[in-house]
Amino acid sequence: MSTGILIGLLILVLYCIYVYNSFVRTENLVKNAFHNIDVMLKKRYDLIPQLVNSVKGIMKHEKETLVDVEDNLSASRRSYNANVARYNTLLKSFPSNIIGNKFSYKEKTGFQATSAERMRPETTM
Repeated sequence: MSTGILIGLLILVLYCIYVYNSFVRTENLVKNAFHNIDVMLKKRYDLIPQLVNSVKGIMKHEKETLVDVEDNLSASRRSYNANVARYNTLLKSFPSNIIGNKFSYKEKTGFQATSAERMRPETTM
């Protein structure tokens, strides 16, 4: 085998390793971003009843806190969807799609809230 062929094979192997690691990295980013959404949803779930019960004297502070939680939740969703888009683009782009399909990477779905989740929870005082 000539030196050129060996170098070409080495470059191909290194590229395959790079693309495989890119899939691992972006899949982990997707998982992490989704878990961040769960954290924010849990925080909102825990926070709203507490806010409703303690609103009487400090309503402005709680409203700002709730807005902050909603803003963080929105940012987490955007981050998750951006990572999903990056991952799916890598999965569909040539030649990385060959490696992704070889290792059974599957397309991810972006975060989509249910119709009930799209609405802010109603509270009564």
